[in-house]
Amino acid sequence: MVVKPLEYVAKGRKGLVQPAVKVRGREYLRIIYGAEYTLPENLQRLKVRGLGAKRSLALREFALGLEALERFVRIPVFAKDRLLPLAKNLISLVHKLEGCGAVFRGSLTQRLCNTVAFTVRGCDSIALLAGLDLEGICASSGSACSAGSLEPSHVLSAMDVEKEAANALIRFSLGRDSSLAEVQRVEEVLPEIIGRVQRFPIARQRQRALLPK
Repeated sequence: MVVKPLEYVAKGRKGLVQPAVKVRGREYLRIIYGAEYTLPENLQRLKVRGLGAKRSLALREFALGLEALERFVRIPVFAKDRLLPLAKNLISLVHKLEGCGAVFRGSLTQRLCNTVAFTVRGCDSIALLAGLDLEGICASSGSACSAGSLEPSHVLSAMDVEKEAANALIRFSLGRDSSLAEVQRVEEVLPEIIGRVQRFPIARQRQRALLPK
């Protein structure tokens, strides 16, 4: 578990406050400090150890991260005035496909200008991504930090999205080279991809019905 200040940038009397504190469980600590770390003499030694250097390094890394973000905003890699209209086109497409089970996930106002996420009823992310890939379209089924995970997006789970729906998540991320022509290509092929994927379960059910008992 990671404990963070309520404010993203918290300052005290001496400047920046450590941005986060990791709280580890016993099993993890046994790996780091050894199986006998819970002995009273070992716990006492851990309590009195100096953490000044480690805390100072964490604050320096955090300060560098803040500076990088400030430079990123000052000279944006993703120009909002160019990407926002493209994202709005994709959001409009999702709304048009609501009759096919598409549901936009996120806020229409408080959001990044370059990402659009949605789920599709009766589908799964893997099949949708495969269909998009065959058309030369890159997409993802969640954040990079959850790549390779078979579990539904923890963000959608926190939003109380049902597991079946969360397993049908698609996210488009726009970048500096994204173009209107690429978005229009998505508008052209996405309805057919969704229809094709939604027909597969029905086809499998019919195949099972034809098998000998």
